[in-house]
Amino acid sequence: MYFKGDQQLDAAPENAGTYQARITVEGATAVVEYTIAKLNPVFFAPDTRNATYGDTLDDVTLPTDPNGVWTWKDDLTTSVGNAGVKTFTAVYTPYDENYNTREVAVTVNVAKANPDYQIPANLTATVGGTLADVTLPDGWTWQENSTPLDAVGEKTFKATFTPADTDNYNIVENIDVPVNVGKTLPAYETPTGLTATYGDTLADVTLPTDANGVWSWKDDNTTSVGNAGENSFIAVFTPNDTDNYAVVEAPVAITVGKATPSFDVPTGLTATEGDTLANVALPAGWSWKDSGTSVGEAGEKTFKATFTPADTANYNIVENIDVTVTVSAKTPDTPDTPDTPDTPDNGDFRCGFCDKYERWKDIPVFGWFVSLVHIFVHMAAHIGHIT
Repeated sequence: MYFKGDQQLDAAPENAGTYQARITVEGATAVVEYTIAKLNPVFFAPDTRNATYGDTLDDVTLPTDPNGVWTWKDDLTTSVGNAGVKTFTAVYTPYDENYNTREVAVTVNVAKANPDYQIPANLTATVGGTLADVTLPDGWTWQENSTPLDAVGEKTFKATFTPADTDNYNIVENIDVPVNVGKTLPAYETPTGLTATYGDTLADVTLPTDANGVWSWKDDNTTSVGNAGENSFIAVFTPNDTDNYAVVEAPVAITVGKATPSFDVPTGLTATEGDTLANVALPAGWSWKDSGTSVGEAGEKTFKATFTPADTANYNIVENIDVTVTVSAKTPDTPDTPDTPDTPDNGDFRCGFCDKYERWKDIPVFGWFVSLVHIFVHMAAHIGHIT
């Protein structure tokens, strides 16, 4: 009889294990214990397995086998480690319990991982530059620094990301990175040496020509240039190529000079021989260049005068203006002469007292009454009533 432990077997055992053979003869039992050993299975060891930096053994698949199962000896959460060739122990467990479990070393090739990254955003540049002018974040480089930026708009260029840990992470190339290419400033020279006169407007101030664009005033052309002195205005430069070049505004200085005032030369001025110009009055704002100058002999004479406007801050004083003075001859002094009798004119009345004549037109009455009045006056005078 055969036993496995206390269990009696129906036949001689064939599977691996520890057994007893018992024989009873004439009441005596003989026991023999023996062992059937397990066989070593026949299997194919796993070839090199592949993994990526950051994986664990759970991510590394072992091959399947129709007669058993492969498992990792270490816990499945075990890291595969840094990039490179690694060795881990795999266990082969046959389905048939008559075969031993086997352990073998398995090579795992750990590859570098692709790094996580964020594509750079909000990159800007201007037309006329190159990618070398566009700064990328740390770890990023342009694949072609010399690529020209020749058009306005959002453009895409190839860049490379290099992670900090290149031992375990790949360098990633050919990443599309957008760049917003804007207009650039045109080449120009700010106008200088501009002049105007008080009373002018910007329309009177000519801006220079330029082969690359056109200058114009930002303010309306009817804008006054202001008071005399240096005044500043905004000029606008519009390039010929406004698709790629920006319009520029620049402060421009205008030197505003004083204006020559309008005036009317004095007329009707008179003087007398022997006078000086100080004796000849001029209108307000006028003065003689040399008021002590004699007017000279009779006739029309011309002398220099100065006109001073009320607003000398913005108007010039005008000198050496020819002004005409009409000089009259001086009337000579005449000696005293004795009284001579009046001589009668037609229609006059002769007084017998004074021997003078009265014109009828000078007497407030007419006819014969005139003579009576005249005579009465003289009579009263002689009597002493009229002095």
